[in-house]
Amino acid sequence: MGNKINIYTPIAINEIGERTNNEDTVYPAKENATNNDNLFMVCDGVGGANKGEIASHITTNIISEYIKNINNKNDITQEDINQAILKAENAVEQHINQNFECKGMATTLTLLCINKENGIIAWVGDSRIYIIRDGNIIFKSRDHSLVNYLIDTGEITEEEAKTHPKKNVILKAIQGNEDNVKAEIRKVNDIKADDYFFLCTDGVLENISDNMLASLCIAKNNEADIMKDIQQQCEGKTKDNFSAYIIKIKDNDNYNLPKRKKKLTLAILLISLILLAISLLWIYNN
Repeated sequence: MGNKINIYTPIAINEIGERTNNEDTVYPAKENATNNDNLFMVCDGVGGANKGEIASHITTNIISEYIKNINNKNDITQEDINQAILKAENAVEQHINQNFECKGMATTLTLLCINKENGIIAWVGDSRIYIIRDGNIIFKSRDHSLVNYLIDTGEITEEEAKTHPKKNVILKAIQGNEDNVKAEIRKVNDIKADDYFFLCTDGVLENISDNMLASLCIAKNNEADIMKDIQQQCEGKTKDNFSAYIIKIKDNDNYNLPKRKKKLTLAILLISLILLAISLLWIYNN
């Protein structure tokens, strides 16, 4: 896509945790990610007995194929992402209709698409997206969860939500039914060098707090070290599968344009002064 927003090599984890099978899916597969990629997804499948894994794989496959087919555009829009999610939901529904044993399977979704001049983020369920700058979380997606609904209605406090017996119940998922899911989709215009985008499933959040995540982004030299620490914090402690992607912005040419113009102006001025000096010297000598 020839992004003006450039990234370092993205780093992912996709671990089974204490479960018997891994229903999480990350896109691109963690061993395939490069700094030329511009689409990233982390999904947490639900349904058990490998069915959640099917839902998360279908979702990442359908969305990635849809975006690739329109990637000749200058920008992927919020509506493009919405249509891609609807196609994924239809594909999940079709699979369920053809495979009765998959009834009830579903998946969460977190998504980042980096355009030439902005980013698009989207999420469904309780997998989460963070934007971290200078060790501060400047954006955190709000989970589509029962406990958040109960907080909003004043039935429980945020502190009570942390230990609520139904804290893992989600209110939205890509699950293929008659009612199309309404994903949260936002454009991010303010993207700067050294910003981190962090996408993760709720398994990561069992042992990684917001403060810990923000602190790691300050303390560690690079995103590989950050992810290594996150994995070490989760291994042997997290009951669920745990998966994540961390994408660090290398530079954003859009923010550098004024600086380049300033340098160009100074260069032209300097050349003009040199030419003037040469002209005056020639006149003086003649």
